[in-house]
Amino acid sequence: MIDIDALLHKVGSNLRNMRTYHETSLVKLGEKLGYSHATLSKIESGKHKSVSLVTIAEFCNLYGISLEEVLSLNGPHPIIFANDSNNYNDNLIGGKAGVLCADGYLRALELAYEEINLLKEILASKGFLKSENDL
Repeated sequence: MIDIDALLHKVGSNLRNMRTYHETSLVKLGEKLGYSHATLSKIESGKHKSVSLVTIAEFCNLYGISLEEVLSLNGPHPIIFANDSNNYNDNLIGGKAGVLCADGYLRALELAYEEINLLKEILASKGFLKSENDL
């Protein structure tokens, strides 16, 4: 049985992620697609119960992504960057959604690295480390 609320929430989340990746505001997206920013906000939050396939397809066409990428209900998976049919795997994220996912992972790693360096500086300044390279 399909959990409609979970489906709407996941699709909305995927749409929001793609919109924010392209640094587009709800207002600008609404102007491009002909919808109010309030309607788009409801769609992205999974609260618009009657979102049509046409609306989702218009979004896909605008950003050059497939319905499969938007309707993906799976969590994070390994990423492929090429659409090489020899290496295709249904569990991998490809295309722009794959790049978006990879960018997110890369940013998370960058933030973690920054936090580690900050912690090293704090520990060194408090005398717990002789230098930042002790860890």
